[in-house]
Amino acid sequence: MPHYDAAKSNDVLSLEQTLEAKLLQVSYDRLPMSLLLTVVLSAFFATLLWGNFPLLEQIIWLSAIFAVVLIRYLQWLGFKRFDHSVESIARWRTQFFIGTTLAGSAWGIGPILMQPETNSAGLSIFVTGMLAVCALAAITQASQQRAMQAFLFTALSPLIIIIWSRSSGLELILALMLVAALSTMLFISRRSYLSTHALFESELQLRESENRYRAIVEWTPEAIVIHRAGKVIFANPSALKMFGASNEHELLGKPILELVHPDYHQFVLARIKKNQSDGLPAPMVEEKFLKLDGTVIDVEIQGTSVEFDGKPAIQAALRDVTARNIAQSQLQKSQEQYRQIVDTANEGIVIAQDGVLKFVNRKLEQVTGYSAQELSSRPFIDIIHPDDKAMILDMHVKRLKGESVPERYSFRIVTKEGNVRWCEMSGTQTERDGRPATFNFITDITERKQAEEEIHLLAFFDALTHLPNRRLLMDRLNSALATSERSQLYGAVLFLDMDRFKTLNDTLGHDHGDLLLIEVGKRIQNCVRAVDTTARLGGDEFVVILEEIDKNPEEAAYKIALIAEKIRLSLSSPYQLNQHEQHSSPSIGVCLFRGNEESADTLLKHADMAMYQVKDAGRNAVRFFDPAMQLEVETHAALEADLRNAVSHQQLQLHYQIQVNEDHNPIGAEALVRWNHPVRGLISPGLFIPIAEESSLILQIGNWVMETAIIQLGLWEKKDKAKQLSLAINVSANQFKQHDFVEQVASLLRIHQVAASRLKLELTESVVLSDVTDVITKMHALKALGVSLSLDDFGTGYSSLSYLKRLPLDQIKIDQGFVRDIATDPNDAVMVQTIIDLARNFRLNVIAEGVETEAQRTFLTQHGCAAYQGYLFGKPVSIEDFEASLQR
Repeated sequence: MPHYDAAKSNDVLSLEQTLEAKLLQVSYDRLPMSLLLTVVLSAFFATLLWGNFPLLEQIIWLSAIFAVVLIRYLQWLGFKRFDHSVESIARWRTQFFIGTTLAGSAWGIGPILMQPETNSAGLSIFVTGMLAVCALAAITQASQQRAMQAFLFTALSPLIIIIWSRSSGLELILALMLVAALSTMLFISRRSYLSTHALFESELQLRESENRYRAIVEWTPEAIVIHRAGKVIFANPSALKMFGASNEHELLGKPILELVHPDYHQFVLARIKKNQSDGLPAPMVEEKFLKLDGTVIDVEIQGTSVEFDGKPAIQAALRDVTARNIAQSQLQKSQEQYRQIVDTANEGIVIAQDGVLKFVNRKLEQVTGYSAQELSSRPFIDIIHPDDKAMILDMHVKRLKGESVPERYSFRIVTKEGNVRWCEMSGTQTERDGRPATFNFITDITERKQAEEEIHLLAFFDALTHLPNRRLLMDRLNSALATSERSQLYGAVLFLDMDRFKTLNDTLGHDHGDLLLIEVGKRIQNCVRAVDTTARLGGDEFVVILEEIDKNPEEAAYKIALIAEKIRLSLSSPYQLNQHEQHSSPSIGVCLFRGNEESADTLLKHADMAMYQVKDAGRNAVRFFDPAMQLEVETHAALEADLRNAVSHQQLQLHYQIQVNEDHNPIGAEALVRWNHPVRGLISPGLFIPIAEESSLILQIGNWVMETAIIQLGLWEKKDKAKQLSLAINVSANQFKQHDFVEQVASLLRIHQVAASRLKLELTESVVLSDVTDVITKMHALKALGVSLSLDDFGTGYSSLSYLKRLPLDQIKIDQGFVRDIATDPNDAVMVQTIIDLARNFRLNVIAEGVETEAQRTFLTQHGCAAYQGYLFGKPVSIEDFEASLQR
């Protein structure tokens, strides 16, 4: 069926052109039926006329009709097969007019050819047949008014003219009837045309409206879904995109509830029911829908009742607001985060206008103690410290004028509780409601100010006593030296150290020790002038700088001695520490100065030396520095430096002092270390052993002595005179404290294949008292190896007797200090006799050292001591001399 397709045309048709095209299409669509009826009617007509008219005229007439039918059929085929542009409408309409006119002419030549007689059957047939043909044409071809008019005129006019020309009454009446019939058919065709035209025009307008609506629906970004009986019957492209459909078939026929989140099914059903009942648009609501892949989306939807394809349906307009909701949620979250950041900021945030706070955050509330409402109802200047108000007002005025102000400045505020806090403010000019305002950050710097003050104190003052520390001390000492240089007055540096302070800390705890140090600082300050400096170096060490005492050195020394003695007496008085009465005393070293002859460091060092001389002399005294002290310290330092190389340079030697029994037979020896200095010669152990213990070199020396002695025991295994001898070695406290000391001894005995029973370790009381539990554990381990243990210098300490029952000892060694005068001093004799009896009761062997006379040996023998060591039997000698003496 031919039709006009505007989509295939490059022209845009007006409504009138579209209507004409539609009418033309209808005319051509009806043409096949009209042609068929023409053929049928012409055949029927010929049958009726058969025999009433000449055959030739009938054939000519029918041939003309059939020829026109063929022509019009070809026209129909052409119209059907080809598309039509705007220009072709007129051409096809003209062709239709020509074809219709030819058809009317073909019918109209019949009466002319055959000239029917009046009242004859032929005339009746002609009139009846022509009226039928014309009526049929008027009905079927009414969509083309001019063509139909041409057909009626060309078909009936010849017949009317022929009948009218005969002028008989009956024929005139017949002619008038034909004219009336023609007019009626013309009127009918006109009405039919107008009706068809109006119908098509209305249809086209409706269709155009629908097309416009469809175009709007198709291209609107809003999703449109129409559903009926709970199923989707229409969805626009936006709906396809919203629900993730690739084409409309994925949505059409789908139950609408499958697109709705289950939580919203009851709400959707209620809304649909309301739409259907009242026909009114439902209010816009927000619900959750599901995409085809199950993704949940937020949708704003509004439904209304519509007619679709002539039947009631529900149209839903949907808008995906997921992104908007996410954005709103993010915005809300951002605002909440911003508010949280603002409220939890470490700085107070303030917007001020006309001197009034328009906005404050929570931090400023915390800093000031005022609520936001209280702050907003009063001028900000009211909470500024009175001393800082003028400065703040000046800053505010300058900022409003656009003048340069410091980026940040500090001021004080008075809190609601009346406390003063330091704040630091920075701000910028802004606008609020179209008027100038300031945006400010206020930071509470009270703690920083306090920290700065504390840092200052820590930098120059002792945290515990609040006395000047070493840094400030050195600064003041240098200043005192410069002052002394100008005035030529003597001053002094006093170096103080509290005696037995460590014992107090260990027994009562550091808290009591701190209280003591605080009290010491106060007492020293009470003993000196305000111009003098009292400083704490650390621990229990204090330094006093006495300035401008006197120009005469003797007078200055005398006055300084009085001050030092005053300090000593004050610090020696009892201390009341938390209901505990404690006693302590100072050791005070003094060094005089005048001018810049000596540096501050040197003065401190000299005063320190003098203080240590007090310590060595028994403590609780005052001593002035002199050059002999310096020489002694320098000698001490030189010996320590040389001692560090003594082992590696093989400068150490072992000398051996024989030990004998009551029959003077050798039972062993004591290995005594000697230092053969390449310049100073043989150095006494009493001189270098204390240095070694102070510097921890005693570990290196002790390890060397242990290994050398055990090697010597191994060598003695091959000598008849020596293989039964035991060898005693002194062990220092630091050496015994080593965690692997027992393993070291065991390893050396194993390596050199020496019987452990021939090794005797002599332990002093300082070893035993250091850590009793650890010492006893190690002593038992040594005893398990077979090593003998002897307690050296017994009787000289404080707690020896209390540990005898706990220590796994084999021997007690009587100190030579008791042995020296046993023949002349009854006290020493009683002491030695007591020690021997005590050892016998504990089943311990006894050996006496320092035996130099026969009287001493006799006394010891008479009182039960059966082993001796001393010059009476032999001095400490080299290994060569010792082995030679065994041969005699």
